[in-house]
Amino acid sequence: MQETLGIALIGCGGMASLYRGNYATLPGVTYRLVVDVNADLAAQVATECNVERFSTDWRDALSPDIDL
Repeated sequence: MQETLGIALIGCGGMASLYRGNYATLPGVTYRLVVDVNADLAAQVATECNVERFSTDWRDALSPDIDL
């Protein structure tokens, strides 16, 4: 059985807007958190990428369910 890696996207604008969708298509990878200093942008990207959690604090990415 393949383990699923939980990932956090930290920073949603700029270059991230070009590649954030690529991670969502990788087998065995699941977005668990989206982080950006702009709460509205973080919420928008979380919705677009079907991610349950978003935050403005990068330290939330230290959660035990996030591997990368």
